[in-house]
Amino acid sequence: RVVRWRRLGRKHVFIDVEVDGAEWQLACATGLFDESCERAGRLRVYAREEPGASKRGLRALRCEALHAVDTEGPAGGPAAKPKADVLCKVWAKGAKCGAACCYRHGFATATEEAWAAKVQRRREHEATREGDERDPWRARANDADRNKNQDLDDNEKKAHAGRHAEFARWLLRTFGRDVLSQGPVLDVAGGRGGLAWELQCVHGVAAVSLDPRAPKPLRRRRRKLLRKRQGALDEDADATARLMARPPDHINGLLDEAFATSPEGAALLANCSAVVGLHADEATEAIVDAGLRYGKPFAVVPCCVFADLFPERPGVRTHAELCEYLVEKAGPGARLDFLRFEGKNKVVVRAAAAPPRPDLPISAPCDPDHITGDARVERAYGSRGHER
Repeated sequence: RVVRWRRLGRKHVFIDVEVDGAEWQLACATGLFDESCERAGRLRVYAREEPGASKRGLRALRCEALHAVDTEGPAGGPAAKPKADVLCKVWAKGAKCGAACCYRHGFATATEEAWAAKVQRRREHEATREGDERDPWRARANDADRNKNQDLDDNEKKAHAGRHAEFARWLLRTFGRDVLSQGPVLDVAGGRGGLAWELQCVHGVAAVSLDPRAPKPLRRRRRKLLRKRQGALDEDADATARLMARPPDHINGLLDEAFATSPEGAALLANCSAVVGLHADEATEAIVDAGLRYGKPFAVVPCCVFADLFPERPGVRTHAELCEYLVEKAGPGARLDFLRFEGKNKVVVRAAAAPPRPDLPISAPCDPDHITGDARVERAYGSRGHER
């Protein structure tokens, strides 16, 4: 008998069923769970048992095939179980939960308590893994609001979700508005453009996002904000107001030699005010190389090392070794600093311009699937799709 079901992303469905008075948990691929199964009150299942129990201590099985026996099941899976009976995951992880939380604060089984302890140990391990005693920000207090970055002491880290806003504020404090306003800030491997948005639409500093992936449409709230700003523009509006009323430009491309030698890429690198990157993956060292090659200020927050893709880095296997390697490669004026958010928060920075080194090559991963990107400027997305 089907008790409830719920989807996990687009690939998996979890079904709680009752068999001879005991509750089991079934897992199956989305393709097996058709519309008849959604309305089913009973299912015929062909499955194999998992080696361990589910997080709630239920007997777990993985479905290979299932068929609906009748259509008198629950109307909707997610709403079938009252929220008051569902364990609050925020509370279980040891974080602060709002007073209006409607989920259960308390463990119903020993399995739930063991799972929560395991999650907390993993979070503590991640917070201290490759930690640096020079980091002035200590781990977040458990009673702080991680969703709104509230109730924090001056020496507590902010949530990882606030990394773009925190990095943008740090860039303004470190480089200064006058330096950043000398040209657009080039945000390498900018992803969805979170950092470029903070710089241009929050702080009024022109920014360009460089990423091989096509940009995604802006969130509804941001589209609404830009329409409101555009409607408020008049003939007397200054350049900053007009800049903040449009989204940052996006370039589909990679920071490599092909981009640097193309007319569009060479012009952008020569005229930008700074080269920056937040968790830029394979482009981390390329950001440092571009700053050195063109004599630009730069700041990059390394994340993954990719030691196998860059075998020319001697003895660089960890995040700490990568940061020290980049500081040493950048030479005089480069230093290591820390940002106030959870996760990889070390930043390699050279805040002042320096004589260019035009013969310095831009690093690229030793990857046969590394695709050379072209430089195509795209005016970022308006309220209806893309404007090119």
